Amino acid sequence: MTELVDAPSRVTEVREQARASADGSNAHSLLRNLIENEPSLQAFRESMKMTVSTTVAPWITELKRFIKNTVVEADQRLWAMGFMTDTCYGVFRDVFKEALRDLEEVVGEEALNELKLPKTIASIAHAKVESGVIWRPPTHERKATVDELAELQRAAYAKMRAMEDASTEFDKLSAHVDAAWMPYLVERLGELEGERGTELLCATLPRVVHSLLPKFNKIYRATGEGVVRGEEGYAEFINRETAAFGEVNKREKPKQPTQSLRKLLELSGRAEEPFDDLMRAVAEAANEGRDGGVSPGGVLWERAPLKKVARIVEKIFFDPQQRGKVTVPCSWAL
Repeated sequence: MTELVDAPSRVTEVREQARASADGSNAHSLLRNLIENEPSLQAFRESMKMTVSTTVAPWITELKRFIKNTVVEADQRLWAMGFMTDTCYGVFRDVFKEALRDLEEVVGEEALNELKLPKTIASIAHAKVESGVIWRPPTHERKATVDELAELQRAAYAKMRAMEDASTEFDKLSAHVDAAWMPYLVERLGELEGERGTELLCATLPRVVHSLLPKFNKIYRATGEGVVRGEEGYAEFINRETAAFGEVNKREKPKQPTQSLRKLLELSGRAEEPFDDLMRAVAEAANEGRDGGVSPGGVLWERAPLKKVARIVEKIFFDPQQRGKVTVPCSWAL
């Protein structure tokens, strides 16, 4: 188990810096530096990884095995995932709250009781948007294949993050795309070009759009007008964004630097961590209010997952300009 790295000496160092400050104006930044001490955070991170891998991961594996081998409704699967999350978080919450009691001497019992930690953190939206027209998109009809491709892609990225050669994993991913995903998309494309094409393009798909669009509009309006636009600072954010990026957004949209799908996946994998670090630094700078226009804690950065290879191929596949390149194997050359 990894131990916190030289925490007492770090506390001493920060205390001396605080004493050296005549007016104490930088006490907040010194406290922040102490709390965000990277060696201690890294040690905590490694300790948590070890705990999760030895206790929680096998627990989740048992849950996965049960769900896989038992008829469980979709809502029940979502509930199980959320309940598992809240159960594990509850254990951490109780242990952490007990540890924080060591601060009672310096902050006082009343202040300590003012700290409210939520009892649950999982939030699952049970509302489901369904089309009144019977039609299934490719990624839904072949979910098993999509999941297999995603797992191979994760394995390749894991090797890349560990600074190891991921050639074998990318080769397996390429072979599975060509063997299982490309032929299926060719079949779906053939439907559009065959006798049923007119019915699908001129009747079925328009009905799907007309069925779903009003439902999604309600969601977007409720989220945008009812939540986001009502938040303090929203109008100021829009004005600042327009002023900062208005001219940039008028320029031609950047293009991918490669025509190779494999190279695209590799570049995405390499760029993910540096990009995340950059955006975290931007969020941190904004939250410190360096320009005087953002309240502390007003910016939250959350990295989105990289696009899955099945979806990349699907989007390119139905692009008429790419169609001649994707109806044959060698999908890495898209």
